[in-house]
Amino acid sequence: MRSGPLPPLLRTVGLALLFAVIGSRLAGATPDVPIALALTLNDGGKATAYRGWPLIVRADAVITANVPGGVQLDRSALALTIVSSTGAASNWPLRPVGDVTGPIRLNAEVDSVRLTWLLTAEQSAAIPPGTYVGSVTWAGRKSPGLKFSVVDAPASLDADDRVRRAQLRSEVALLSGDVDAALAAVQAEPAANETIALLLQLARIQERRGEFQEMLRTTQRALTIFRRQAPKSFHPPEAILDLQAKALAQLVKPPPGGFPKANLKGTSGSPRTVPPVTAAPLPTPASAPSTAPRSAGPVVAPVPAVSKTGAPSEGTIVPAAELNDEKVRAEVAGQWASAAIAGSFQNNPNNYYTPARAIGEPKVVYAGYNTEAWCPAQQNTGEDWLELSFATPKRASGIRVRQTFNPGAIVRVEAIEPDGTLHLWWQGNDPYKRPATREIAWFAVKVPPTPYLVAKVRLSLNLAAVPGWKQIDAVQLVSAP
Repeated sequence: MRSGPLPPLLRTVGLALLFAVIGSRLAGATPDVPIALALTLNDGGKATAYRGWPLIVRADAVITANVPGGVQLDRSALALTIVSSTGAASNWPLRPVGDVTGPIRLNAEVDSVRLTWLLTAEQSAAIPPGTYVGSVTWAGRKSPGLKFSVVDAPASLDADDRVRRAQLRSEVALLSGDVDAALAAVQAEPAANETIALLLQLARIQERRGEFQEMLRTTQRALTIFRRQAPKSFHPPEAILDLQAKALAQLVKPPPGGFPKANLKGTSGSPRTVPPVTAAPLPTPASAPSTAPRSAGPVVAPVPAVSKTGAPSEGTIVPAAELNDEKVRAEVAGQWASAAIAGSFQNNPNNYYTPARAIGEPKVVYAGYNTEAWCPAQQNTGEDWLELSFATPKRASGIRVRQTFNPGAIVRVEAIEPDGTLHLWWQGNDPYKRPATREIAWFAVKVPPTPYLVAKVRLSLNLAAVPGWKQIDAVQLVSAP
């Protein structure tokens, strides 16, 4: 079910998303297990549906806590209800897509389930105009309502509405299995080649048709447009990167033993540098690499320059059993980060996942994908870094990092003095062992009390070290006695 960092299914939900954490008595679940329910209309955006246009309703259910053995879910127990503003039931002929009756187990690997219902353009034309409220019920529990309007389409459509209509027509056709109709709906819109949303829809169609060379070109076109529209942002939307990675996975075959993992060792204690963002090359049958590592989008930004390198402070890993939230929060010698920068973060319109999400005290309650934590733009390939600043530079004895999703990727810890002098504290493989169910994990390194003041700490991550999106929500510098 996973399509990306958020849970991935909640990541794409727009302003229409209603998010509620409830405790549900589900088949195979225990009481008070947190479950997030979300309902979206036409994949978010406008809370308005036009009569005579296709209509898509999606319901997502996500487990947000560690449950031994996972949660057994009966899809047929997840039901959609739509009522009018007066509370009268609306018997719309919504057609479910795919399996809506079979069981599914939600756990650390498969943490969400999505159900989708469709109305064709002809069916939506018969819906009376008005205000409606949709909700999802699960085992007698009811989610908050999603309020939306059904109105007649305007006589003259603006550019956004034309794109929206083309995308809806194409998506409904694709969900219905009519790939040719899905392609025709995109091609009928003159602005398709200049619109990221329609280019991504075209890439999904090309994936279904097995046209991976064309799919790669389409995602590169989307990247070009994104960079033109947002020149100050070097992190394209994750949807582009995911589709590009899928195309490359088909075009660039791994060598024996798999692709090489990222190397974060650097030379002589100096930080490694990474080239600036470039579009992924278009492999051809004659020149497609057979041994090069796969690219899944842009590489991270170069690490900030260091004025000079100081003597290393030999640090050691603190056993996980010695740390917990209560102990770390109560640390009188602890200082939480006050500012942060990073090599990348997931670009989004709501300022989620930025390095600033890693400053201050811990905020994330449950292990899992969360908007309150920093998340790099890449998932399982390449390297990244997070640099934390502390308001009061102090002599230090260690650092503690709260990893809230897929811990185990930290491979290097460096301390930086106020004048920029860098000291290597620790380098190696995080000894964290992933349990059967996900958990929040503290990564900590202790060093002999430093004779110098520490103003910043830089963490380097090997994103290939563990599968899935990585997230960090808090970092604590421990002062020397």
